[in-house]
Amino acid sequence: MLPYMEQSALYDDIVNPYPTGGTFWAAWGPYSMQASYPPWQAVIPGLLCPSDPGSGQTGGIGRVTYAHSRGDSINNNTGLRNPRGIFGQWSLLGMRDVTDGTSTTIAFSEVAIYTTLHKLKGGYAIQANLNTNPGGCLTRMAPDGMTLLGVDTSSHYNMSGLYWPAGFPIIQGFTTVLPPNTARCAPSKGEWNLGIFPPQSYHPGGVNGCMTDGSTRFFADNIDTGNLAAPEVGVGISPYGVWGAIGSKEGGESISLQ
Repeated sequence: MLPYMEQSALYDDIVNPYPTGGTFWAAWGPYSMQASYPPWQAVIPGLLCPSDPGSGQTGGIGRVTYAHSRGDSINNNTGLRNPRGIFGQWSLLGMRDVTDGTSTTIAFSEVAIYTTLHKLKGGYAIQANLNTNPGGCLTRMAPDGMTLLGVDTSSHYNMSGLYWPAGFPIIQGFTTVLPPNTARCAPSKGEWNLGIFPPQSYHPGGVNGCMTDGSTRFFADNIDTGNLAAPEVGVGISPYGVWGAIGSKEGGESISLQ
């Protein structure tokens, strides 16, 4: 996508061998979290929301505040060939696959760049049984509404927005299970982790979202999320209300977004 974001020079650096400082990087570069590779250090303005205080961070890999949808999946949001949402690690989808309608199926939203441990924005908490009781993740939110309890302080790999080249769901993906601007949870640490990753922003009351047809909408923090005590589903109607239905591309739900 870089050539379509006025980043053709950066794209060329990545797709060709890149010798620098005595190091020869092969075409397409190294692992997406290899901070010593110069192209990964690029700051791309189009990937940053100016309202996010983390968008001004420098050093290491460039940041990102826009995320892709994994739909209402929890255990099945990594390595998918047929994801509930628009994006999956091993999937290749066309508009014809969005049978719920492109105007009512979300493709992109926002994530908050991780800045400070124990804060709600950008962090994550360790929580078991997420796929059978997703609402349990909400117990990790402190009464102040801005602190996340049980944050893993031993690794930054699970923190959102820190690596623009890394497409792992926990870093720059989101799920439509818990409502926007609530807790993020995973069963353990590691960038490959599955889990619940609601979109987050610094906009009052909600997050911006881009639908599959290219239209944009604002989704409120109090959007209907159905039954958060229900286990995730692999097919059919989402148990997570309007928000879950917006995330599933072929759940068969009928919703109207006015």
